[in-house]
Amino acid sequence: MLLDAASAAGAGPQTVRIAAQQIEVSPAEAAAPREGTLDFLVCERFFEQLSNPLGALRRHLAGLRAGGLAILTFQARGSEADAERGATTLEQLILDDVEPDRSATERIPRRALEQPLVEALLDEACRQSGLEPVCLLETGRQGAREYIAAACKRPAVAADREAALFAASRREGALLVLLHDVPFRIGAGGTECHTLDLLAHLKLKHAVLVYPSSARLISAALISGGDISRAVYCSFALREPVSEYMHRHAEAEEVLLYLARLCGARAVLIEHLRRWPLAAVGVFRRAGLPYVCVTNDFFAVCPNLNLFDPGTQRPCSAHSGAVCGAESCLRRFFEAQGLAAPCECKDLLQRHQALFGGILRDAEAVVFPSESAQQRVLASLPEAAGRARLIPHGYAQPERTPGDPQPRPDGPLRVALLGMLALPIKGSELIVELLSLTRDLPLEWHLFGAVDSGDFRARLEATGARLVLHGLYSRKDIIARLQAAAVDLALFTSVAEETFSYTLSEVWCAGVPAIVPRLGALGERVAKSGLGWLIQPHSAGAAGELLRELAQAPAQVLERRARLKGFRHLTLEENAAAYRELLHPLLQKAAQTREFPGGHLPRSLAETARWKAAFNAATRTVLLLDAHNQFAGVTAVEQASLTRQDGALVVEIRGHDPALGLPACAFVRGRRHLLRLDLSCPAEDELQVYYGTRATPHWSEDRSIKALVRQGHSEVFVELAAPDLAGPLRLDPGTRSGEWRIQAVEIRALPG
Repeated sequence: MLLDAASAAGAGPQTVRIAAQQIEVSPAEAAAPREGTLDFLVCERFFEQLSNPLGALRRHLAGLRAGGLAILTFQARGSEADAERGATTLEQLILDDVEPDRSATERIPRRALEQPLVEALLDEACRQSGLEPVCLLETGRQGAREYIAAACKRPAVAADREAALFAASRREGALLVLLHDVPFRIGAGGTECHTLDLLAHLKLKHAVLVYPSSARLISAALISGGDISRAVYCSFALREPVSEYMHRHAEAEEVLLYLARLCGARAVLIEHLRRWPLAAVGVFRRAGLPYVCVTNDFFAVCPNLNLFDPGTQRPCSAHSGAVCGAESCLRRFFEAQGLAAPCECKDLLQRHQALFGGILRDAEAVVFPSESAQQRVLASLPEAAGRARLIPHGYAQPERTPGDPQPRPDGPLRVALLGMLALPIKGSELIVELLSLTRDLPLEWHLFGAVDSGDFRARLEATGARLVLHGLYSRKDIIARLQAAAVDLALFTSVAEETFSYTLSEVWCAGVPAIVPRLGALGERVAKSGLGWLIQPHSAGAAGELLRELAQAPAQVLERRARLKGFRHLTLEENAAAYRELLHPLLQKAAQTREFPGGHLPRSLAETARWKAAFNAATRTVLLLDAHNQFAGVTAVEQASLTRQDGALVVEIRGHDPALGLPACAFVRGRRHLLRLDLSCPAEDELQVYYGTRATPHWSEDRSIKALVRQGHSEVFVELAAPDLAGPLRLDPGTRSGEWRIQAVEIRALPG
């Protein structure tokens, strides 16, 4: 289903415009999307022009299949009238939906909806429609339009097509790159920017970028010669969702191994693992694939990858030697996100570091973008010391240098604040305190970024400081906008350590010196370059004192700006050359993975698909147990108890060898049979099915079959190959205590 906001209010078109490009979708494709395809909601017009944006979106989202992925392309736009209007809130949009008959005079005139509100609006519409959360794509980002066009037209898993697609890379070898998120989305961070820049400038013959598009979808982009705009995409639907920070996910691990063999991977570059199971790295190790890890934040040290305690709004004390600080910090961290921790919080830090210690120890190299990042990680994981490599990020510095700084003796000192300023981790509380402390100084504050989250904007305005709000910005225009605003200096208020900071690079490329805390890479880079000032971290007072000094002696600012005339950033080509030196020897080695037969899925996935097709083709059912017959005849043989609940058979396992008896059924003599179980279990486990024959009707280990069952919901098929089955079956559901929920048990006779 492809729509824009205008059509959401009326009829749905079959063509969607994306910049100068059109995506053609036939009515049949729009009406009946195939299993595994991506379903897109593409919007590029003003949401505020709809009388009920939430209702309109929900109506059309209802046309997407359950589990579909809605993707919004969004460009922030506003008008002069917006300056006179208060910020639109999600509560107002929900009220418009709940009370659609309100007259126009009762509605609050809406400002253009900025990114955070659009995200909240689409998340709410998706939640009501039972879809995955929304992913915002930036149409101006490299490769985004091609990604949308490709994914709209292709099924997710078509083994023969994928085999042909990767035929050349399988012959010639490829670099497999792991990323944690869609790199084209709006708000994509420094890790995503670095990854796309690196692949574009490495110019490898074949690189395959792999990332989760949603909790149930893994996407892969085949990039040839570094040309991201011509990348070819495919995707793989997962039966069970991947959650952030998890340790194991058997299906995702299988897909990664499949992709590695499919594309002929000779080495792996791990950019981030936050939405990947950490055990996935073991898949590459066991397959003989060498890998390089990049440390873009502190995820190797802790699941709380910024080492920021949301309770104290300060760096987590657990990483400063405090006893037992980790458990409470991690509990608050997961509660703040509404996520479940992968294990008990009291054990999580130790287990996480043990897993990552093994990952870094077996890596060919561990890359750090700054010395401070390297020191922080090695303090917790010294096993990585022998593999550490320092490669700062590159940046596309504009060729035109800033003009000579000119004094403004009569004007205020213009101070820039940039980024997600309303977030506590970026120093939102410090900013409000600082603006109050310095309201008597001749300062003009230029804020670049969203400030309408919560009551942050109101608190800023209440300080009485002179504010200039520039709104959202993009990476491609921030340097020009800083120069156009003629800012004198930039202030960084980060509460947590940074590993590099592209924002500092952008400020310097604009010819603007920076005040930074003596913390992490910010402090390191300014101390080495002299292109700014260092202050005590987490201190509005220290920042205020320095600003007072600079306001009284603006010559200091001019002197720092003059130094920036000679500033030269490491280029993207130089950054790629350093990575090439690491990766080239690995890529030249012959692939260590086993011979991959083109077009084959991982074993368990292939078997499931094959048996599902065979089961659907079989028409003769010999046993069916489900909600309609209340699982009649199922008995608890030992170490289990049974209850019927919400249409499911709930099995409480009470020992290490539970057993259920199934009712007798009329097996078809001379035929093979296929047992299908639709169930959910609390942890990865195995089940065992015992059967009898006409000659030996009793159960025994010799007449039993085992099958792997994944954690969560799964569909399990068990082939009963004996041609003379007789008597009832026995089902042993796992070996771990807990509850299994069985939705259906069905046996069909396969055609002769």
